[in-house]
Amino acid sequence: MATKFLAVTLFFALAVIKPVHDRYPDDESHFHGNHTHNDTAMFHVSPSRSMRLDTFDTLVSYLPDEMQTDYLWMYPVFAYLFTGLALYLVVSETRKIIEIRQEYLGSQSTLTDRTIRLSGIPLELRSEEKIKAFVEELGIGKVESVTLCRKWKELDDLMTKRMDYLRRLEEAWTVYLGSRNVERSLESLPIARPPPPEPVMADDEDDENERSGLMGNGSGQPHVSPHPRLRPRTRIWYGRFNLKSKVVDAIHYYEERLRTIDDQIRALRQKEFEPMPLAFVTMDTVAAC
Repeated sequence: MATKFLAVTLFFALAVIKPVHDRYPDDESHFHGNHTHNDTAMFHVSPSRSMRLDTFDTLVSYLPDEMQTDYLWMYPVFAYLFTGLALYLVVSETRKIIEIRQEYLGSQSTLTDRTIRLSGIPLELRSEEKIKAFVEELGIGKVESVTLCRKWKELDDLMTKRMDYLRRLEEAWTVYLGSRNVERSLESLPIARPPPPEPVMADDEDDENERSGLMGNGSGQPHVSPHPRLRPRTRIWYGRFNLKSKVVDAIHYYEERLRTIDDQIRALRQKEFEPMPLAFVTMDTVAAC
C-alpha cells in the first residue's frame, strides 16, 4: 500500500507540480520595495508571469479571471487528491485482509474456532435458551451449544478446601507408610542395597529367620519384614475463638473431613447459581463466527 501511494504521488509531483513550479519560480522582489503592500499583494501575479499553457487554460476556464492567472490553487487540489488516494488504498487493503482472514478461518473446524464469547448480557437474556434463540434470529448460523457462566465462588471455595484436605491426607499416609532409609558407611560404596534391619523376634524363631534372611525368599530378593510405625497425629483447634485444642489421629481426621466436604459439594451442585453477564456460544460452522 505504501509503495503504491508513494509511486502515484511521485508521478504527479514530477509530471505536474515540479514543471509548474519551475516555470513560475518564486519572485521575492515585490517583497522588498519601498512602496506599501496590502495583505493580498503577495498573492498577485503580474501579467508577464500569467499562465500561458493551453492545457491549464482548458482546466481553469470556469474560474474567475484573477484565479486563472494564479497557480497556487494547484497545491490544495493535489492535497485533497493525495488524501483521497490514501483513504482509498487503506480501505482496499483492509478489505483484502478481511477476505484473507475469513478464508483462513473458514478452513478451520476446531471447537475453539467455532466458539464466540458474548459479554454484557442483559438480565432478561441470561439463560441458555434465550441466548440461543437470540443468536439464531440474527441469521448468521445455527447454534450448537451455549455455556452461560455463573457465580460459582461458593463451590470453588469448597473445592479449594477439599484439595487442601486431600493433600494433607496424602502427606499423612506418606509419613505412615513411607520406607525407612538404610544407613551405610560413607567410606565405601555398596555393591547392592542392604535390606532394612529386621524387627526383634522370639527366640524360637531366630534360627528360621536367620536362614530365610540368608537364603532369600526364592525370588532372588531379600525378605523385608514390615516395620511398625506410629500413626501421624495432628492438632486441631475448636471452641469459642478456637482457644481449645486437642491432638487427634491425622488420617482419621482428614478422611472424615473429606467425606463431610464431599457431601457438601454434591448438595451444592444441585443448587441453581446466579448467572453472570458472560456466555460462550458454539456455532455449527466457522463461517457463522
